[in-house]
Amino acid sequence: MQLSITHNEKKKGIELLFSEELPRELAIFLRELGFKESLSNSKMWYADKHPAYETFAISLKEVLAKEGDWKSV
Repeated sequence: MQLSITHNEKKKGIELLFSEELPRELAIFLRELGFKESLSNSKMWYADKHPAYETFAISLKEVLAKEGDWKSV
């Protein structure tokens, strides 16, 4: 699974776009962290621009690119 990260300056947020539908467990985990699923695209998640969210997103992208276990992030 691939992950693209976009900084939305207009909305002062960070957007995560996944290449495929998320496993239920990962979706629940993202909600618990404070990310919200886009109503128009089920593969897109977003949160306020905050260093903790940005650090998490970068780490998640690296793990997914290596086909690692997202639970390790």
